[in-house]
Amino acid sequence: MRKIYGHQLIINRPVEDIFFYLGHTFENASVWMDGCRRVVAQPGYEAYGTWLGKKYFRTMAMPFRLFNLKKPEKCVAFENNKRFVMTTEILNVQPHWNYEMRSIGGNKTEFNYSVTVGNNGFFPVCLFSHYSFGR
Repeated sequence: MRKIYGHQLIINRPVEDIFFYLGHTFENASVWMDGCRRVVAQPGYEAYGTWLGKKYFRTMAMPFRLFNLKKPEKCVAFENNKRFVMTTEILNVQPHWNYEMRSIGGNKTEFNYSVTVGNNGFFPVCLFSHYSFGR
């Protein structure tokens, strides 16, 4: 896996609050995730919260608002109040969206967000990067 994007934030809230907001209410991702139009749990996975193996449908906005792209997404790693990882299949790249949190004091959280991709060729990775981060 190769990291193609990363960002770090320091948030003045306890790690439990941040993890709850980002992880356990992932259906609200369109509020905080750039380019995300909508996230809904797939049938059979509607129960509250995020867990290992939970499946979603994420609708993403493509550049210039030409169209939306709806793709299935799955939680492939989950550690409560620490991290979760989501993946899907886009352009044969299979990106992993990594959300990691750690407490840096009673009321501060370090939040690290990164995207890693498999080595599936230069062109698909560049195209994915352009569509995902080039807007």
